[in-house]
Amino acid sequence: MLRLILLPILFLLPAIPALAATINVDSNCTLAQAVISAGNDSAPADSGCEDGDNDDTIQLSYYVRITATLPIVSSGDKITIDGGGYTVRGGGSGSDFRMLSVPSDVSVVLQNITIADFHVSASGNDSGGAIIVNGGIENNTVVIRNAVFRDNSATGRDPVGGAIWFSGGVDSILIEDSFFIDNHTIGSGGAIFLESSATINNTAFIGNSAQNGGAIHVNNDVELTLTNSSFINNEVPESNGTGGALRFFNNSGSTVESTLTHVTF
Repeated sequence: MLRLILLPILFLLPAIPALAATINVDSNCTLAQAVISAGNDSAPADSGCEDGDNDDTIQLSYYVRITATLPIVSSGDKITIDGGGYTVRGGGSGSDFRMLSVPSDVSVVLQNITIADFHVSASGNDSGGAIIVNGGIENNTVVIRNAVFRDNSATGRDPVGGAIWFSGGVDSILIEDSFFIDNHTIGSGGAIFLESSATINNTAFIGNSAQNGGAIHVNNDVELTLTNSSFINNEVPESNGTGGALRFFNNSGSTVESTLTHVTF
């Protein structure tokens, strides 16, 4: 008797790439609507935006002024905002909102963009003049590349981070090829307040000011790797302030190593 033996045949299939969409900000799709589309993977019904699809890129093609914080939602995705060389502008010193408050499960790339004229001052919400990045256990990452942060500020009762506040638990922070100019807080970290370790390359800090850490305040168990960067005319204007350019503050009792290579003051 002839027996037919069937053997399994294995097919090697190519890896399926992560899904993504490009959402263009134009006359039919505002920046806020594009952010909603990217976060929900579905465009708002009243917009002409493309639907988001997991890790999306929002593409600007002109100058944008916004009047409220962009509505990023918890999604587990990565959102890239590519400014195309254009500016996203807030409401100036008389306003009280930032551009972004990033949830702990969202990774963000900001590139080819100027972020200017954001201000926060409300009690309990007075830190991170332009951006707050919330850390946690979700392994979120932040990349800022070829960006300018200008004239952002945080005032109020006990603010930190005139332009950006990175809270503790952010998994990875990379800032490169960027400028931080004339950002201010009456607390610590005129441009950046760091509670998570960060790498900063080829970046200039110019004319920023704070009570402590005129440009950057590095807090507690945080490592800063700073390379090929410059600090120009940053200041702590109060007589009891410390760290005109950089302030390293550690009261945790642990030893933390930071590395500065080819940095000018």
